[in-house]
Amino acid sequence: MASGEGKLKVVGKTKKNGDKRRALGESNVTPNLSAITAGVPINSTVYELGFEKIMKKQNKEQVPPSSSSSEPQPNKKQQNSGKGSKRNSGGSAAPGQGKFPTLEEAIRALDLAGLQREMEKSQSVFPENPHIWVMDLASYLNFKLQTVKNEPLPLQQSHDYPYCLVNKELKSIIRSVLSKASSVLDLLVDNCIRLMLEELEKPTADCVHGYRICIQAVLLDKPRTAFNDTFLFCLCRMHSNLTKGFGMIGPKDFFPLLDFAFMPNNSLTSSQQEQLRDLYPRLKVLAFGATPEKTLHTYFPSFLSRATPNCPPSMKKELLNSLYECLNVDPLSFSVWRQLYTKHLPQSSLLLQHLVSSWETTSKPVRKAVRETVQSFCVTNEEFSAKSSHSKDIEVCQSVCQALLQKMKGRGFPWFRLCLIVLVFLSGFLIHDVRTSGSIQASSSVRILQQMGVLSVSQQAWSKVSHYALQGQSWLERNVPVYYAQAVEVLGPGLEVLWEKSRDGTIYIAQILSTYLVYLRDNFPGFIQWVRAQIPDSVYQFLDYLQELLLLVYHNYIVPATMYCMAALQRAWQQYIDSCK
Repeated sequence: MASGEGKLKVVGKTKKNGDKRRALGESNVTPNLSAITAGVPINSTVYELGFEKIMKKQNKEQVPPSSSSSEPQPNKKQQNSGKGSKRNSGGSAAPGQGKFPTLEEAIRALDLAGLQREMEKSQSVFPENPHIWVMDLASYLNFKLQTVKNEPLPLQQSHDYPYCLVNKELKSIIRSVLSKASSVLDLLVDNCIRLMLEELEKPTADCVHGYRICIQAVLLDKPRTAFNDTFLFCLCRMHSNLTKGFGMIGPKDFFPLLDFAFMPNNSLTSSQQEQLRDLYPRLKVLAFGATPEKTLHTYFPSFLSRATPNCPPSMKKELLNSLYECLNVDPLSFSVWRQLYTKHLPQSSLLLQHLVSSWETTSKPVRKAVRETVQSFCVTNEEFSAKSSHSKDIEVCQSVCQALLQKMKGRGFPWFRLCLIVLVFLSGFLIHDVRTSGSIQASSSVRILQQMGVLSVSQQAWSKVSHYALQGQSWLERNVPVYYAQAVEVLGPGLEVLWEKSRDGTIYIAQILSTYLVYLRDNFPGFIQWVRAQIPDSVYQFLDYLQELLLLVYHNYIVPATMYCMAALQRAWQQYIDSCK
């Protein structure tokens, strides 16, 4: 009996060790998942399969033994039932768990003691693989925090939602696990994003609050982790359709990205900052959303406050272009600017100078709003100058406002006015000539035309033109109905077929071109940026010098010559009037 019992103990011990080795072999997942999960469906993950294996093992161990089993089997059954109860008390996912109505209730119902035991168990079984610790944490939280609705992040929520709902105890557990696995946080963020995308692509997608909480916990502690991951950069560049991301980025999230992209001496390296600048136009489209004409006035104050005279040139250019876009797209931006004018005088002077330089490309409705705004600024400048406060800034704003008002009054070369003046001059000359002569035939104008032969030639030409016009009209009246009937009879069926084919071809070409147009619309800004990056600075300097040269020629030669010609015409007209008197 003793030897038999000893043998039973030895056999049970070796089997237990074998099971433990098997569990280690099944659970030890390396980052290279493609070779391991070759036969696994795409819509499942390694960590979900791990939970399924645990549940199947529990169900298998809870099957009652048959009546023909031997005596040692009750001891085995007690051991297995003890293991199963221990796993159930450990807080791993129960198969019958329902979804909570809100995320707050799901977090309150979370078993923190069970989560702590699961993390300790994972760390003890896999002491040299911290990647499994953090992924067990993410999978556990995502399985437990299931809600009825999985809505995207609204703008009225906090920027750190859903991590802001996590209590202190759960945050301490998450931080303790992440602090022990600091070397694999990049892989954690990468895998969580992949699992989120796989889950959201399913027809019946579950919530991904757990993955989001883990990502936010990592990025709040180490924000550079996101920039170290090239997968995120490729992910943002890969999706051409940005409409699904509208509303996910608000002003609180957008302007820190703007500062990181353009402000020097920040925590990003030069290569990371360059990558963020490449992604900035797409992030800007996501932030402005589907209706920028209703939301851009909310971005205007932050753009204006950053556009200081001392900010870097690249950032100043981007801020001024964004402010100009706000004024062009959202009319409410002008009222916001009027309210903030006295608080941001240096920034307003820069924006006014930008409006002066880009006045030729400004639309008429925007010009009207700019005129009203500048007039109100002039009144404010007079009030502030009387109080002698902010004298330097007020003087700069006054000069820029006067320059902009002068720009509004000044226009290009008045061709219409010149033609109108010439027409009035000729009509006045003819009327005066006919009036002094008494009739048209006795006027000097007709006499001059007869002497030059212009009048006789014009009369002959008019008679020939009228003769041939009458002949052509009579020919058309006789032959057009006959030819039209023959054309309809011969060409009618062919033209109908041609019309149908051309209509189908037009629809087909429009469908093909629509995809190319969408591709061009999404990639053309990036191509323009690439071309600008490839063009050397000397070309831009040459264009600036050429522009200055043309402006110099225009102001110093063309304008004085035009004024001289106008004055000469006026003197000649006055001399003619005096001679007629």
